Amino acid sequence: MESRSKHLLLTATLLSLVPISSTFSQDWNVQLLGDLSFPQGVWDVTVEGEYAYLAHLYEGLIIVDASNPESPVEVSRYATPDHAYGVAVSGSYAYVADYLSGLLVINISDPQNPVQAGHYQFLGAAEYVTLSGDLAYVADSFWGLRIINIADPENPFQRGFCPTPGSPGSVAVSGQFGYVADWDGGLRIIDISSPLSPFEVGHYSIPDHNAVAVAVFSNYVCVAADTGGVRFIDVTDPANPYEVGYQEMPGYAQDVFVVGTNVFVADGISGLRIINAFHPSTPIEIGYYDSPGMACGVVAFESLAYLADYTHLEIFDCSDALSVHGNPTQAVPQQFLLLPPYPNPFNATTMLAFSLLRSSQVSLIIYTLEGTKAAVVVAGQYPAGLHRIGFDVSNLSSGVYFARLLAPGFTQTQKMVVLK
Repeated sequence: MESRSKHLLLTATLLSLVPISSTFSQDWNVQLLGDLSFPQGVWDVTVEGEYAYLAHLYEGLIIVDASNPESPVEVSRYATPDHAYGVAVSGSYAYVADYLSGLLVINISDPQNPVQAGHYQFLGAAEYVTLSGDLAYVADSFWGLRIINIADPENPFQRGFCPTPGSPGSVAVSGQFGYVADWDGGLRIIDISSPLSPFEVGHYSIPDHNAVAVAVFSNYVCVAADTGGVRFIDVTDPANPYEVGYQEMPGYAQDVFVVGTNVFVADGISGLRIINAFHPSTPIEIGYYDSPGMACGVVAFESLAYLADYTHLEIFDCSDALSVHGNPTQAVPQQFLLLPPYPNPFNATTMLAFSLLRSSQVSLIIYTLEGTKAAVVVAGQYPAGLHRIGFDVSNLSSGVYFARLLAPGFTQTQKMVVLK
């Protein structure tokens, strides 16, 4: 119950601090095409064909005709027994994560008349669902990851279960692995090659932040980490994931969706943000739209993004943002700078970031407290811009160290503490 209570408490707090209005505010490279207003509670969104499907905490499943993005129209609603947190669609069925009511299967072959076709109840709380083939992967915020067989949508049943130590709120599936955002349990990586017996193979904890949502691209997982922004985790070796980069967000990162190497972020009171992660170690924000509600869920196809904004469904044209390779003011900093390591102190890995005013020959060297060279992190020619480097200290003992950046006419040092 911890994850849900924290989400709802956060929602109430943010909405009390920021009045909801029909007046939209700042934007950059993102254009609002159309929107539809609802009572508070629009939490998740998915799109299939001409329709958008909303999970509404208090109204259940809402079906919207989005064939004309500039003028979306509500088609129907299906009232669910509890709180609808997540929705996924395949063919003629919508699968709703309905918290204490478990997984509901709704026949949507007639969008104007959705009817329940199946139901799988379990002792737990369904907070998110994603689909792959004949299986539904449900984040049970009480206990862990549940794998549900939906080959017969009218008679779903559990195939497998893997417990997690935190409170799962999201899951992404790629190949033989499931990636679970486990709230204070961080990112959990689960081998799902045998749905009957899934098991954890690795995990990554996000210091001082919670893992709220996940998305996968290439060999990376991006994690929406509440006030910790978006973190990029290398999962090439699932048993030993590590952070390679991060992008700070002005709000509360609640959901992420990836198209190619572009990451769409539902950033709470800061609306929709778009990040280019072609280089996951140096992600760059390329567009945003500060929406009027609280961005809870996002999905995107080609240049269109659909935002579940708690009180609205909003549809955006992001083509201008996606044509930009980076924010010039971020990509070309106005100074040489070595940023403080993050996290710090740390016990395994940290992120070292530096910016260069122009292309330069640089070195980034780690020294002990006594002045002995402990490691060379960077040595070579780097272009102008912001650079982030993951640094693994598995070969260093506990203690105080100094990271020193050297460039022509420039030297800067940052203190860091290794705790093991």
